[in-house]
Amino acid sequence: MSDLKFISLLRTLTDQPPAIDLSDIAKPSQVEGRVVVITGGNAGLGFGAAEHFAKLKPARLILASRSQEKGDKVVEGEPLPSY
Repeated sequence: MSDLKFISLLRTLTDQPPAIDLSDIAKPSQVEGRVVVITGGNAGLGFGAAEHFAKLKPARLILASRSQEKGDKVVEGEPLPSY
């Protein structure tokens, strides 16, 4: 990739809109009493989504994680490692 193309690519990345606010996507009336499944719920965006959906009172909140140990720690309320 030429330097000019790379600089052009960087400019487009910095012009991206801000992150999505989950509160605009899922309203309490859309979640309450339903089952919510979140993949990657033990860290990062998945964890943030899990926190948000938990506040909306789903009937059940299922967190899928590749690591049973890490998933269990989140469910038990242990703090996540900072990166």
